[in-house]
Order: sequence, then C-alpha cells, then structure tokens
Amino acid sequence: MNKIITFSIAAYNIEKYIDKLMESLLEKDLLNVIEILIVNDGSTDKTASIAEIYQKRYPNTVKLINKKNGGHGSTINTGISLATGKYFKAIDGDDWVNTEDVVRLIKKIKDINIDLDMILTNYYICFESRSRKEENLENLIHNKRYNAKDLFNLVKYIGYHNIIYKTDLLKKNNIKLDENCFYVDTEYVIYPMLYVNNILFLEYKITCYRMGLEEQSVNPKNRMKNIKHSYIVSKSLLDFYKKVQKNLSNEKKRYIKTRIYGMLNWHISAILMFKASEEKKSELINFDRLIKYYSEEIFLEMGKSFRIVRLMRYSKYRLYYFIVWYKQIKNNIKKFLKK
Repeated sequence: MNKIITFSIAAYNIEKYIDKLMESLLEKDLLNVIEILIVNDGSTDKTASIAEIYQKRYPNTVKLINKKNGGHGSTINTGISLATGKYFKAIDGDDWVNTEDVVRLIKKIKDINIDLDMILTNYYICFESRSRKEENLENLIHNKRYNAKDLFNLVKYIGYHNIIYKTDLLKKNNIKLDENCFYVDTEYVIYPMLYVNNILFLEYKITCYRMGLEEQSVNPKNRMKNIKHSYIVSKSLLDFYKKVQKNLSNEKKRYIKTRIYGMLNWHISAILMFKASEEKKSELINFDRLIKYYSEEIFLEMGKSFRIVRLMRYSKYRLYYFIVWYKQIKNNIKKFLKK
C-alpha cells in the first residue's frame, strides 16, 4: 500500500524522548498508511539502538537512516530524498504528535482524494511543566481549500509545525536547506512557498512542540553560542530573496519578506544579548549594511517594523550601549519576578 504521509524525524541524541514520539505515531490504524523515517544524525547516545528496535518491530512502517552529523537541515534534506509518502511532515525528535488528530488527518486526506501542494494544521506548544497552549492559524476555515493569493492575504505567519508539504513538490524543486547549521526552519517555511498554490487548512492539532529544554537551540544561551548559525541562515535568506523577488506575486512577496526580516531581527536581537563592546557594535553595523546591500526594500521595512532597529539607525548607533544595558536590565527583572 502506498504511504500517505512520511514523518521525517530529526534524531540527534533523543534517547530520552524517542519512545514518546514513536508511541504517538505507531497507532494500529496508522501503520499501513504512514512512513516513519528516523534520520539519526550521528547520535552518540542510544538513539540508534532504540530506533533499531522499532524498525525490527515495524519493518513496513519504520526505517532507520544512520548518517554523519550534519545538523537539522541535513536530516530534512535526507528525509526528503528518501521519502516515499505522498506528503511530507518534518518533526523534531524531542516532539511528539497528537495521535487522534493524525488519524483524523489521514482519513480526511483519503476522503478528499485531491492533490494538494500543502496542508496546514494547528499545533500545541507543550512545556516541561506539562502545561500546554494552542497555536492556531487565524482567519482560516476548517476543511477549506485556498490558493496562494487568498492564503497569504489572510495569514502573515506560518510556522514550521503548521506545515505538511506534498513530497513531489519538495523533490522536483530540489528544496535544500543549509547543513551543519541551526535555525533552518525559516528556510523550510520559505523556500517551497515559491511552488505552493493549492492549500488545504485543517484545524487539527498535529504536533506537540516541546518547549523549555536547556539544550534547545532557541534557548538564549544557545542562541549566543550559535550566533554564527543565525548569521548563515540570514545571509542565505537574503541571497534567496535577491534571486527570486522579481518572480514573486505580490502576496507571496509580502509573506516571504515578512518571514525574512523576522529572522534578520532575530539575529540582531541575539547580537544584543552579548555584553556591549565595540566589537559587537561593529558586528551589528556590518550586519545592517549587509541587509541594505542585499535588499534596500527589506532594509527600509525593518526600520519601520522594529523600534530598536529604527532607534539604532536614527542615532547612528550611538544608542547601542544604552539599548544593550536596557535589555539586560529588563531581562534581569523578568528573571527576578519568576523566582
């Protein structure tokens, strides 16, 4: 039987989490219709040996792919190249799925029997405290199909966990993410959008996105540690936009620009986490110049959208030291109030 969805799992040192994820996917009604690729990214713990057990137990559903460490992007690239399901869902190894809604999703895809470029769903953010909150795409109607123009007029932000792509769309258009690099989820939600036009929204909550782990790349300490990675992704996105901007519809252009300058601002905020210094100030100025070099359009819109960027440019970066001091005081107050 042809598989309806490939779940491509980014697996790096997830021995503590893999059982929860696999148990949420290996429901009897799903075994014949989903493919699970466990892309082991050079793990040094028991991830591979645990995955082997699942592969032996469910040989028609689970495949273990062992590879050298290449980062999150490389696991997705590998998953795309090996996927046989009609649709492709990337999922991080420390997350899990809402089994009941995955069953509903599969049934819905079977019932409609229509080729779609992308399926959008909602998801949960699940904290280590065991609390959770819903992340819902606003303005969209359940079980409604959209074209790209209508979708991007309604939705400003589509996240990594919202997306299921048609596998052939990814393969035929040679979608590749940066490797040996964190923060490539922004590339994943932008690059394929060039080719997306037939979209279905389902209000199901598919992914349970785990938050609050110290080792996560979005942790402030890790953002500082991996700041070169957010620079690499930012530069890749700017280069991408420079190449494709003339061929974009107004709606896709607006969406892609918004996502790109959101990532650029995220990198700027990471620079501002460091202790103020002339070195970091120069890094900030040079990054801002890089933005202007690649796209004066994005450069100007960032100044309109982000107050800190606007203040620094207006003051010719004389406010840099004050802004760093202010942000650090503000963060210290937040930490104190949480105690």
